[in-house]
This record gives sequence, C-alpha cells and structure tokens, in this order.
Amino acid sequence: MKDEPITIEERNESMITELCGMGLDPEEVWWPNPDDPRLDNRQLQSLVRWARAYRACPDRKVLSKRGFAYPPVFPGFDPDNDWLVFERWMNRQPLTWSMVEELKDVRKPEDMTDEEIEEELESLLEKLEERQVRVDFMDNAPSRTQYENLIKILKKSRFDYLAKGVYEHIFCPELDPDADEDTLVAMGLLP
Repeated sequence: MKDEPITIEERNESMITELCGMGLDPEEVWWPNPDDPRLDNRQLQSLVRWARAYRACPDRKVLSKRGFAYPPVFPGFDPDNDWLVFERWMNRQPLTWSMVEELKDVRKPEDMTDEEIEEELESLLEKLEERQVRVDFMDNAPSRTQYENLIKILKKSRFDYLAKGVYEHIFCPELDPDADEDTLVAMGLLP
C-alpha cells in the first residue's frame, strides 16, 4: 500500500516543528496566512533555509556572499534592522522591550509641581530617544497632560529592538487624564 501524499499543511507543520526543535518560535518573525498555505510554505522554506545556514555559519558577511542578504523576517523594512531581528531571534534574545521596570518608581503627577513634571517629561523623553523611540505630542497640550498620557501608554506598550538609525514613533494625543484602557485601545494607542 502506497503512503498518502503529504499535504502542504503537513509540510508547513513539519517546518514549524523543525524550527521549534531549534528552540525558535517562527511566529516571532513570520506572520502565517491561514488563507494561503502555499505562501506560508514558501516563507517557511526560506526561514528554515536561513536558520540552517545561520546555525552553520553565524556571520552576516559570509552569509551575504552566499546569497543570504535579506533575512525573511516580517515586517521586513530595512536590511540592517531585519538582520538585527533575525540574529536576536536565532540567539533566542527578546525581540521587544518595555519600560514597565523603569516606570515602577515613577512619581504620580498629582504629587509634582509643573516644573517637576516638565523635568520628568524631559528625562523620560531622553530615555526613550536613547532607546530609539520618539514621541509625537498634540500641539499645545500642557506638559502635565503629555506626561500623564505618555505614562499610560508606556505602561502598556512594547517596543521593537531596532537597528542603529531606525526609530519607532509613538503618537501621544491630548487625552482626558482619566481615559481608560478601552479608550486608548479604540484610539489605536494600545494593543
């Protein structure tokens, strides 16, 4: 009796299993498309090929010369950033970070003067800039409102690790200081 042919979904599952066997979660760098298993198959084949090549030779310059110039990570938008994501993923390092730890000791706005708020806001913006995050505020929003809303957003947000020269922008609108999480989600400010 002849074995039944392997379906494309089974092949995809096999490649996912291979990547997981390497200690890698493919969904950290690949977005499956449930409507197109063939597209998934091509993307997974590329990801497996890259993972095997990188494990054999973890050197970007050498791999580039061998035809591995642009890592198949999503969303791919910048070669240096794609390499950063790919190498962090291959080395099982986090791909995102948050400011939750830094915000544990943040002072409550109601306990600060306007001058202290401005100093804290400036300090926070400098910390974010160092981590390649830029904040865009609504014009004319008072510093206190900017600070309160930024803290709310930062407590719930995760940011990607980015290659040098690449920045993530977050928009911090002028909100009611009592805006709840559902309002922030509806505005697209929180996941």
